[in-house]
Amino acid sequence: MGRGKSYLSTGVVGAIVGGWRISGIQSYASGLPMNIGTNAPSFNIGEFTNRPTITTYQGWTLPYSGKFDPFQDSYLQPQSFFPAQSSTSFGNSTRFNPDFRSWPQFSEALGVSRIFAIKERAHLEVRGEAFNVLNRTWFGPIGGATTLGNPNWGKWQAQVNSPRQMQLAAKVVW
Repeated sequence: MGRGKSYLSTGVVGAIVGGWRISGIQSYASGLPMNIGTNAPSFNIGEFTNRPTITTYQGWTLPYSGKFDPFQDSYLQPQSFFPAQSSTSFGNSTRFNPDFRSWPQFSEALGVSRIFAIKERAHLEVRGEAFNVLNRTWFGPIGGATTLGNPNWGKWQAQVNSPRQMQLAAKVVW
């Protein structure tokens, strides 16, 4: 629509509606690999920390039904899902569990802009941009939520992304 097109190419409506540019960025990720820790005593070998003892790498998170209330629901299985942690031997967990990921990350950003001619060598550029347009929340663990033996175990109550943000800008070029 607008100048040089068959619809709304002339007149006041064409001058207002035509010439706008629309842009967007969409990002969808399944989350970063994570692991759990343990409160079991570490051995005094440099800066080594003991890894937890586990029986499986699958099923650490509770099933997700599409609704999550961070103040009622736990993100992780109960601590009883994992075996008792030894204070006299090394754990068998790897540094990261590829099957245990942080909260999925979905984000959409949109922008619209238009250049208005003022004179032959001068113009006005107007932009509007919105980030996290759908105001999605990425939940993350609070302190100790991934450490066996911690009272905050499984609590995913922190928001780790920014809420919706919008900005308008205008620039005169001559």
